[in-house]
This record gives sequence, C-alpha cells and structure tokens, in this order.
Amino acid sequence: MRVYEEFTRTITTKEPVGFKCDCCSTESKKRMDQVQMNHNGLGNDSIDSYVTKDYCSLECYRKLAIMFLEEFSGYDDSSLFDDIDYDKIKILIGEK
Repeated sequence: MRVYEEFTRTITTKEPVGFKCDCCSTESKKRMDQVQMNHNGLGNDSIDSYVTKDYCSLECYRKLAIMFLEEFSGYDDSSLFDDIDYDKIKILIGEK
C-alpha cells in the first residue's frame, strides 16, 4: 500500500526581461542579434573558446569582429566568427 502526503512545490525560473549589448552596453527590451566566436585548436581550450555575444547594431558587430581578430589571432586556421573563418572576417571588415 502507498501512503500519500499532499505538499506544494515552488518552481523558480529565469527568463530574460531585457537585453544588453556586449559591445556598447546599450540596454533594450527588444531581443538583440547574437554572434558566436570559437576556435578548434587542439586541447581542452577549444570547448572553452565558444563565446556568444549580443550586439545591437552593425557598428557593434564590426567592433566584435575586431575584438575577435585580436583575441583569436593565434588560431587563424581554426577560428570562426559567426561561422565565417578568420581570413574572410579580415577581408569583410577591411583589415586585410
């Protein structure tokens, strides 16, 4: 036989109520676009390299691309910015 007891559960969840640009810190209630950066170099740091950033404008997108070029310069052959490889990002933003 089973004995039952009645109780109440409270579930707490986190839901976004606003967004903040990772480049210029502009806040908005409207969802922002995202860009993902990563490299596929050898070792455990490849998994840790996956970063997603929110941006509010094309200017912020460009600034994030420049930051990506600086941060991932050691992984030229295996790094991606928004699924675009390192050399093509250099060309797109006029760095090459």
